[in-house]
Amino acid sequence: MLTFFTQLIVSHGCLIVEHIKMSVLGKEYSTKWKPAGTKPAAGRNAKLITVFFQRLIGKHPDEYDYGSVQLQIRKLNITLENLISLTQNKIIMNIKKLLIGGITGGILFFLLGWLTYGNLLANFMKNNPGTVMGVERTEIGFLYLVVGNLLAGLLFTYIFLRANVHTVSDGLLTAAVVGFLMTASFDSVMYATTFIASKKMILADTIAYTVMSGIVGAAIAFVLSKFNGKS
Repeated sequence: MLTFFTQLIVSHGCLIVEHIKMSVLGKEYSTKWKPAGTKPAAGRNAKLITVFFQRLIGKHPDEYDYGSVQLQIRKLNITLENLISLTQNKIIMNIKKLLIGGITGGILFFLLGWLTYGNLLANFMKNNPGTVMGVERTEIGFLYLVVGNLLAGLLFTYIFLRANVHTVSDGLLTAAVVGFLMTASFDSVMYATTFIASKKMILADTIAYTVMSGIVGAAIAFVLSKFNGKS
């Protein structure tokens, strides 16, 4: 498709050039290419076209190498094709990185969440609840739990790709900061508007999720660094 449009531009460009030369050179050029009896274009319009052409390319129309135009267009065609190919490859590579990093982060968030909130902090959270009781589900909706952790992994991976985070140390620090800001912001709003959590619960949740985010961020950065080595 790109080659077709390039050829179309070349053919129309040649027709325009011939029209300009006929308009500028007048009778001498016209009698060479046009049937006898036709009147050549001349006068003020021909002079204006000549001035325009000279300012555009820096040469008189009759001195310009029209073959080089086609050569430059062919080079441009190759350059555009290479650019499109590189862009497509980059998009595909970024999608792969996003999916693999997001899945890795989602799995780690799920496992760390089970270890932290389901075991290590389970008793602490029960002993320091908010004033509202009975807000916990008797049965956990694992589907939504998986989706939530997977979305968190995709979020951190997306941030890493946009910020060019590739090293493990940068991943740990960046994820810890983002995790802290996210949790502190959410918990602060929740504490200000509901009675679900206490101050101790919010503090423990913020610290725990910050540590979890740092670990997950280091793992995601490690996976992305391996990807960059292959690419």
